[in-house]
Amino acid sequence: MKRLNDESERLARLVNELLDLRRLEVAGPLERTTVDLAEVLRLVVAEITPRADARKVTLDVDAPEGAPVAGVHADLEAVVKNLVSNAVKYNREGGHVDVRLRTEDAARVLTVTDTGIGIRQQDLPRIFERFYRVDTARSRATGGTGLGLSIVRHAVERHGGSVQVESSLGEGTTFTVTLPIEAD
Repeated sequence: MKRLNDESERLARLVNELLDLRRLEVAGPLERTTVDLAEVLRLVVAEITPRADARKVTLDVDAPEGAPVAGVHADLEAVVKNLVSNAVKYNREGGHVDVRLRTEDAARVLTVTDTGIGIRQQDLPRIFERFYRVDTARSRATGGTGLGLSIVRHAVERHGGSVQVESSLGEGTTFTVTLPIEAD
C-alpha cells in the first residue's frame, strides 16, 4: 500500500511539473509584481529544513532583509525550491548546503552550493533538459521526475535571467541564478 501511495504522489508531482513547464514555455508577457526574493528564500528553506534535518544536512542561509525583484512569485518560488531541494536530496548524510543571495549591479544573484555527490562533467550540458537524470536509480528512489532543472532554466530565462552550474564529482555542485531587479 505504501508503494502505491508513493507512486501516486510521484505521478501527481510529475503532472504538476509538466503543467508548470508547459506554462513557462508558452510565449507571452509576464504579469510581474514585486516579489521579495529574500522572503521566498526564507520560506522555502523553512519548508525544506525538516528534510535536511532528517538527512543530517546543514542548511546555511545568507540573505539580506529584503531583495525585491519584478517577477512572478510562483515561478521564482519554483526556482528556489528546486535548487535547494536538489541540494539536500543529492547531498551526502552530514553534508552542507550554502545558500546566498546578494545584489550585483542591477541584478539579484542566488547561489546554492552543496557538498553532495556532484555531477560528471559530461552530464553538465544536459542537466537542464526535461526528463534528463544524472543518476536514474537515485532519482527514482528520491522521487525525482527529471523536470526540476528544466523548470528552473525556463523560469529564470523567462524573467530575463541566467543560470549556471559548476560541479565536481564527489565534491559538490554550485548553481548560480542571476535575475534582473527590474523587468526588461
